[in-house]
Amino acid sequence: MSKILLTLSLLVSVAFLIHAQAVENQPAASEQAQSAGAVKKVVICSGIESREPADDLSQVDASMSRVYCWTNIQLNATPALVKHVWYADGTHVGEVSLNIKGSPWRTWSSKNVWPGQWKVEVQSETGEVLASKEFQVSRSPAN
Repeated sequence: MSKILLTLSLLVSVAFLIHAQAVENQPAASEQAQSAGAVKKVVICSGIESREPADDLSQVDASMSRVYCWTNIQLNATPALVKHVWYADGTHVGEVSLNIKGSPWRTWSSKNVWPGQWKVEVQSETGEVLASKEFQVSRSPAN
C-alpha cells in the first residue's frame, strides 16, 4: 500500500513540475498582445486630410455634429479586422468594422455626436480592447 501511495505522490509531483514549467515558458498576456501588434495612436478629430487627422480634440462643441476617430495600427499578421466601438455616456451607440490590409495601417470611422461624455474603443475581431480614447461633447452656447 505504501508503494502505491509513494508512486501516486511521485506522479502528482512530476505532473506539477511539468505544468509549472509550461506556465513559466508562456509569454505574459502583455507580451502576447505586443507580439500580435499594437495601436500606435488614436485621435479624435474634426476631419481627415491626406489620410491624417486634421486636429486632435479632447473637447468638441456640439455645433460640430460629426467627429472622426483616426487610428494608426501596426499588426504582425494582416489582413485583419478591427472595430471602432462608440459609446455616449456609457451606452453603446455604434460600431464600425475596419479592414487592416497592411502594417502599419491608418484607418478611421466617423459618428454623428451629441452632448455628453464619449469614448471610442479600438477592439480586435474577438472584442479585446486594444486602445480607447475619451472626449467630451459640450452644448453649444445659446444664441
